[in-house]
Amino acid sequence: MNTIFVIAVTAVIFLAMILQLAGKPSFTSKVTSTLLVITAVGGLSLYGYGFSQLYEDKLLAVVRTLWAVCGMFVGRNEVGTVASLPLFQNPIFVSLLWLMHLFALYTLASAAITTVGANALRALRLMMARRGELTLIFGTNPDAINFGRQCNEERNMSVVFVSGSADASAVTSIASMGASLRTDQAALHPTEGFLRSIGIRQGRRSIHVYGLDWDTDRTLTFATELLAVFEKANIDPARTSITIVGEEEGIAPLLQVSDKHYGFGFVNVFRMADQAARLLVEKCPPWETIHFDENAAATEDFDALIIGFGQVGQSVLRQLVMNGQYEGSHFHVAVMAKDYEDQAGYMRIRLPAMFEHYNVEFVRADGRGIRMFEYILEHKDTLRYISVCIGDESTNREVATDIMRFVVNNDLNMVVSQCSYFGVSIQTAPGKPISQWPLFCKEVLSTNEQDKWAMAINHTYNKDVGRTVWEDWVACDYFGRMSSRASADFMPAMLKAVGCSEEDAKAGKFAPTPEQLENLGRTEHLRWCAFHYAFGFVPMSQEEYDARVAAYLKEKEETGKGKTRIGKNMANRTHACMVPWEELDALSDKENAVTGGHVDYKQMDIENVETIASVFVEMT
Repeated sequence: MNTIFVIAVTAVIFLAMILQLAGKPSFTSKVTSTLLVITAVGGLSLYGYGFSQLYEDKLLAVVRTLWAVCGMFVGRNEVGTVASLPLFQNPIFVSLLWLMHLFALYTLASAAITTVGANALRALRLMMARRGELTLIFGTNPDAINFGRQCNEERNMSVVFVSGSADASAVTSIASMGASLRTDQAALHPTEGFLRSIGIRQGRRSIHVYGLDWDTDRTLTFATELLAVFEKANIDPARTSITIVGEEEGIAPLLQVSDKHYGFGFVNVFRMADQAARLLVEKCPPWETIHFDENAAATEDFDALIIGFGQVGQSVLRQLVMNGQYEGSHFHVAVMAKDYEDQAGYMRIRLPAMFEHYNVEFVRADGRGIRMFEYILEHKDTLRYISVCIGDESTNREVATDIMRFVVNNDLNMVVSQCSYFGVSIQTAPGKPISQWPLFCKEVLSTNEQDKWAMAINHTYNKDVGRTVWEDWVACDYFGRMSSRASADFMPAMLKAVGCSEEDAKAGKFAPTPEQLENLGRTEHLRWCAFHYAFGFVPMSQEEYDARVAAYLKEKEETGKGKTRIGKNMANRTHACMVPWEELDALSDKENAVTGGHVDYKQMDIENVETIASVFVEMT
């Protein structure tokens, strides 16, 4: 029985030591360093005692102690030399001495396996990737590697990279972080065998997929092939998410689960410019640059300057339009670029109504020229928000630094930000430090965290349907999901308007007065209209409205129920509700006269504000 016990315990300890070597290097390094210190202290103490007893010559005792301790790390021992001493007649101290030898060999083995046992180590790490949550990253460019390193630092998270073109530096970086790399065809074109090899089975674990390869076509192919294998393996969509670079409106509906087809549970398809602009608004909210009165109406206009109008500048403009509308405030954004007409042709054609409806001024000038500083002085009384989006990070920094110096020298009060494909940098006031957020980080790209708030909002819109939050999200079309995300992004503005902190809202203390609720409803309507303008919608003409009324009445006569949504045409991107707040009552009455219903569009905006209280409480 003793033999079995000794063998079993030894085997378990040995296996644990081997698996530890295959763990994350940050953890392995700490363990190895700790054992090295313990070995040195223990070996010096025990052998130091032994040789001090055996030799009267102190110098000789020191030399023999050092020789014995150094020998521990190459597999040599001097246990027999000191075993006759009284201290080592006690089994505890003999065991401690042998344990020091074991620790010494372990630290040596750790270094050896890391340097010469790379293949074995990769196999072990791939085996260990079968436990915990899984992050699967397609691509091994520097952005993907840095992002994977952040994911790998999380507890209970395994990281596997997939790439067909990983260079030597990428391979080394992945190995140094303790992650796994697959370059075989079964991974590049996923098969069920690939899923099994990394531990993906039905109902077992959460899988987060990130398509970060710079070749967007190759990334989309990988995502669609992986999705097909997930469906074949019957993987629960609720346990899956994907973040992928691409065109959101075209790709996202193909990948997102719905009540009509299989898909990933959480989907974030983004252009880098759009993601950077959304990050800018999150970290530097437009509503933080203005004040509100006791009735939640803005007391200042929102006035901003965008320098540069490439893809990033255009995305920042859309975000400011969607998040810069408040009751009591006028919206104005100036775009400064010497070649804005050459850069923004597609945007101007795609979103003509947005430029017609909102006060967007174009200034033909270089952001580094005299005209830019003249403009700032001309608008110093109202301008509070400046975003530098010229292009590369170094140029942005140069221009933003000059602007902030100018702001300081002229005693102005303006937020200066830099927005690029690399991320966002913000200085909120002269003399304050610059805060930076990289674009490729977990906080920005994680779909699960972003969508929790949007899912909660969407659920409140369907509170009488009787479905769960997840079921409502599955049933929601992709445009509805974008709308919910935009609404979630704007919730902090509503709190700011009534002077309510997020902590108070989570404690159930978001309770606007009737006057505040009226103004928040007006603000919500302004926000809702801006969102639709920024996505290419235009107000519905009276002729189209009449035609849709006729189609509704015909359907009702023939089938007993009208299916046509009178005031909304997704195909043509027109909406009857894109009118001033004061006209909503007449629109409600006009629709009710046709349908016999009781729609109240003003009340719908107010109810959207009221749901904020329940959303914050539910998310605590």
